[in-house]
Amino acid sequence: VPTLVDDEPETSTLVDTAPQPDPEPAAEESAVEEPVEPETAVAPFVPEKPENLPAFLDRDYAPRRPGPGDALAALAEGGDTEPLRLKLESAGQLFDAASSGGLLAPGQTVTVTVDAPRHRHVNISVAAMLIPTNDGFFALNSVQAPKFNHSVTHFSPVYDAGSEPNDEACANIPGPVCGGTGPSVEDGEGYVHIHGGIHGIGDLDAASYDWRNPAAKITIKRVRN
Repeated sequence: VPTLVDDEPETSTLVDTAPQPDPEPAAEESAVEEPVEPETAVAPFVPEKPENLPAFLDRDYAPRRPGPGDALAALAEGGDTEPLRLKLESAGQLFDAASSGGLLAPGQTVTVTVDAPRHRHVNISVAAMLIPTNDGFFALNSVQAPKFNHSVTHFSPVYDAGSEPNDEACANIPGPVCGGTGPSVEDGEGYVHIHGGIHGIGDLDAASYDWRNPAAKITIKRVRN
């Protein structure tokens, strides 16, 4: 899970995956504003650029062709965060980045820490692939970090990158459940939208691997070195 920061003192980011499957979120959770809900086009045309696409996705959106750019596709299809990190770094929009360094099972928690200059605003983004899916991911976009010694919690739904068909075939899904390959040569829906979940149309059992949004709980706390 990469944590992308613009500035400020060291900030700790806690990512907690929701158990799978999970009941509908409690009323107090549903009141938390989700990071984004890009528009979901249903016609088979190249959609207009979603107005509320997360900033790091917006920079990777290709306006002259459908679907996300290669960096987002690499993250959503194969869990590779490096292309997205390099893209933000080359654009001068990244101060520090960190990865959780491994898989996070349902209900587990991981803490990732990043550094930033003092006395400046801090914005944090988080993104990670959700497995087993073809191109599902969760994301938190450029949220402002809390004041020192305070914390803030956000919830993220699962997005569909639209870069690969949701065939639920293990041959096209990486990770310990399926052991397939990540990158796909086939095109998906062509636009980023809220993921429809697992329906049991391929090798995956919906009763075991479907979920209910939100899928990730992300807590950010500011600390000092």
